[in-house]
This record gives sequence, C-alpha cells and structure tokens, in this order.
Amino acid sequence: MSSSTSLKPGDILAGKYRIEELIGEGGMGAVYAAQHLALEQPIAIKCLLPEALDHHQAVERFTREARAIAGIRSEHVVRVLDVSALPDGVPYIVMERLEGHDLKQHVQLHGPLDAATAAGYLLEACDAVAEAHGKGIVHRDLKPSNLFLALQPDGSHKIKVLDFGIATAGRAGSNAELTATDAILGSPAYMSPEQLRSAREADRRSDIWALGAILYELVSARLPFDADNLPALATRIVLEEPPPLVGAPEQLVQIVSHCLEKDPARRYQHVGQLARALEGCVPAGRASLVSRIEKLALPLALEDTAHAAEPRQGPISKTVSWNAGLEGSREPSKVQSVAAWGRTQAANSRSGKLIMAGGAALALVAGFLLVYGARTPDEAPMAPSAALAPPPLQSNPLNVSPIPTASQAPPEASAPGSSEPSPSATSLPKRVAPVASPRTPRCGAGQVLSKGHCCPFGTVWGVGGCKRPIATDPAF
Repeated sequence: MSSSTSLKPGDILAGKYRIEELIGEGGMGAVYAAQHLALEQPIAIKCLLPEALDHHQAVERFTREARAIAGIRSEHVVRVLDVSALPDGVPYIVMERLEGHDLKQHVQLHGPLDAATAAGYLLEACDAVAEAHGKGIVHRDLKPSNLFLALQPDGSHKIKVLDFGIATAGRAGSNAELTATDAILGSPAYMSPEQLRSAREADRRSDIWALGAILYELVSARLPFDADNLPALATRIVLEEPPPLVGAPEQLVQIVSHCLEKDPARRYQHVGQLARALEGCVPAGRASLVSRIEKLALPLALEDTAHAAEPRQGPISKTVSWNAGLEGSREPSKVQSVAAWGRTQAANSRSGKLIMAGGAALALVAGFLLVYGARTPDEAPMAPSAALAPPPLQSNPLNVSPIPTASQAPPEASAPGSSEPSPSATSLPKRVAPVASPRTPRCGAGQVLSKGHCCPFGTVWGVGGCKRPIATDPAF
C-alpha cells in the first residue's frame, strides 16, 4: 500500500465499511476494495489523498464527481451508494465494485476489436453520456481507460463510464476559476480542438469528438492523433486529419469522420444522432437502446430547434434539428432552415420594392387622367404605352409663342378680312370663346381643346383643320 494513503486493510469506515486492499491510485485520489459489513456486498471506496486537501479545486472536483454520478441513473454508469468524510476531513465516495478491465487494457491484451463489437461498446457509453448531457453535465475526459468492461453475473459484459472528476455543468453555471484550472486536466489525445484552446469552450460536442477518437482506437489499436509532445499533438489535432481507417466498414469510417470534424457545428450535435448512426453497425437487438438514447437526447434536440427558429443577425452558429447528420450529411439542416428564412426575407424585401414601383406607376397614370381627362368613345384607342409616355417634344424653328399654360389665354384667331392688326410673332393672341355645342369633346393625352376641336399639342383649330399658329397666315 502506498504510504501516501490514509487507509489500510482492516480499517472500518462509518462502522459499516471494511477496507480490503488498494486497487488503484492517481495523482489526487485512491480507490480501495471494501466490504459492506451489514449487506455482505463488495463495494469500492474512492477517497481523496490527504495532500490534496490543500488544493481547493481538487476538493471541489471530487465533490462535483459525487454529485454528477449520483444524479445519473443509467445502468452504464457506476452507481454511487454513499458519500462521507474520514475523521481527518478527507472526503470519500462509496460505489459499486466492478469486476473486469477497461477498454484500454482490453485492446492492449486482445488487439483491435471488430467493427460490430466496438460500435456496440460505444453505443452503451452513449447511453450514459446522453443522460449526463441531458442534466447539463459534460464529461470532458472520455477515453478507453474510462470505459470499464464490467463482468456481469450471467457472464456477459457491460460498459460502465467512469471518472466524472473534471465534468462540468454546461448549463448550470460552473465555477469559472475551477474551469480555468481544469484546462490542464484531461487526456489531450482525446480532446477536441476547442477544448485544447480553452476548457470553457468544451460542450457536449467535445464529448462526441472523444467518442469518435475512442471508436477509432478500438478498431485500429492506435490513436487518431499522436505526437511526442503536447504542442505537436495539439497542432495535429487542430490542423491535420487522422490517418485513414484501413479495413473498417465504410459506414463506421463515416461515423468516425463525422465525430472528428474540426468545426463543432459539423459534428453530430448530440449523442442521439450518433446512436442512430451506430445502429447500422451494431448486432441486431439493440434498437431499444438506440430508442432510449434518442429519448434522452430529445430535450437537447428540441432546444437546438428552438434556437434555430429564432431570427438572429451575424454569423450562424451551431445547433441543428433532430435528424441533421443521421444520413452522413455534413450540412446541418438548421443551417438550411436559417438560409431559407434569409431567402424569404430577401424575397419580401424585393416584393416591397415592386409594390412601391407599381404604386408610383399607378400614380403617374392617375396624374395623366386628372390633367388630360378620358378619351371620347368615338376616338381611336390609344396605344398601351401612350398613357405612360411623356408628350412628344415639338420643334419650334419659327420661334413662335409657346402654348399657354392654365393661367394664360389660348391664342385668338383673326377672321379673314378683319381690320384689326395681326399680332406680333412674339405676342400671345387673345382668346375667343369657343362656340357652344351640345357636346364638347374631351381631349386625350397629348391633345388640347381648340375651338371645340381636339388638336395635338402645339397646334390650334383653323381653316382646314389643326395647324401650327403662324401670325402671318391670314387663316388665323
């Protein structure tokens, strides 16, 4: 037994737990095999090392692990039976004792696993991770040595997820100082690019990255990313692609590739999607487990869908709808939904502009009708574009007087043989009231009423019809 531990075989804790032997020890804690005296059941006791009591973060992480495990009811998480402290203040956790070995040892002893077995083990781990994520808990240290292959009474094996010591409450407001300290903890070979950059960026999709790295190692007996030192390893994880999986089924290769996307938004967004993808790789009879995992992940999917439905400005972030990525698609359907929303807004904007243009055209037509009136029934129909076209420009080579405005009188015609002097070329003729008639014509666009007749702009009614007014012509 290590001299650093405060327990030894034969010690009785709380009057009911007898220590048998030390079965494991790490930098901050130790695990003992023990016996529950009243129930005569084997148990395991995990306690913090005495020297770790000086580190506030270590105590907090240990307490947080107990709370995290106790809140998860999955059969693929080790059960917590009790939590207390030794007389010297060292906290401990009483858990069920597992018989077997972890997947890291299994691969070292037996070599790589076949695709169906590896996918089945990962599916069981997804059950525990899905429930943890549903409670806002991100494990952050998933790896083969934390997936324990526990021997069952009937001789079968079952995966148990261990070590929630550096788990974070992703939605419940974790301690910022503790999270910053945790940035150096964990296993870098299984960390996502965003977790390597900052522990605060690690969310449930970082656990999905780790599950993909585990699956890669189980079927190939090698790490997806490896290097001699941490900086080189981090560079490869962030910038490089893992070596191809040789000999693995294409479907499993696609699953691993989807888990190991550098961009979190391109991965499976929750383990329900990963479980559905794994269903085609596992032995028959696991449909009920897949359904349970999807049910556990459903609140997360609905939450993502709600976020996707909210109009937002700026770059589109993560989160996708429930079925995104299940068919191996690398484009989340949420992005498609938001893009469709953007196209709708653009179409609405274009429609508004068309309505404004149409309103302007109608106003122009109404203006012409108000100024020039409607055509009489006996007149020839006007060309469709005439109502919108401006009146033609008239040349004025003889420098005659312009057509009078509403405030000016129209030119007066001199009768033939009249003794009155003819008006000058630059003066406006006096207006003569038109002869009353029972039916006064209403002139159309581009015409003016002259002596009871409609004449084109720039002309007046004279002998022989509409003519341009010239002062020297005796007909005017």
